[in-house]
Amino acid sequence: AVVTITGHGNFTGAREVTFNIVDPDGTVVSSWDDLKQAVEAAADTTAENPLVISLAADLTADSAEAGDGMITLPENTFVEIVGYGHTITAENGVFASAEQSETGMFVVSSGSNLELRGLTLDGAYQERLLYVKAGGSADVAADVTLTRGRATDLTGTANPAAIGGQAVWNAGEITFAGSLENNITASNYYGAIYNAGSVK
Repeated sequence: AVVTITGHGNFTGAREVTFNIVDPDGTVVSSWDDLKQAVEAAADTTAENPLVISLAADLTADSAEAGDGMITLPENTFVEIVGYGHTITAENGVFASAEQSETGMFVVSSGSNLELRGLTLDGAYQERLLYVKAGGSADVAADVTLTRGRATDLTGTANPAAIGGQAVWNAGEITFAGSLENNITASNYYGAIYNAGSVK
């Protein structure tokens, strides 16, 4: 269980404190490596029985080695990540390029679905946040914030299809009820969302 007690000021005498115990769902992780391992090893999941992963802490998407800052859902995998108010922040993110356009903190493969609830994805202007391939899908709940996404540093030859979508690149289907904040949207960076599929 996770218990959080907050308060301020100086108190004397007896005080009554009321708090809720949150029982996280499914697999509980407290590091990026644990989250990456759990998602990429997911098996025997269905839309009705997804792998549910709960965050027990803020995470840093560390990419000290190429690709470490990305998590790719295998094909035909269903994953639900419940953040409980935590944030996943990019560090040394993976930029898109003409040679490697399929980049993002989370990459959703064909036949797979990623559901995000109760968390913030922070690209720290170092990484795109969500890349959904054709045939893949994602559900972003109202209590999810995508912030500070940046898909590319614009070095070398680039085009909108390769580097567009600073927060989200979509060729599949996204149901989006969340918030977009502080993502690079200047005209030469092709906006926060590049959509070649369906966004609801």
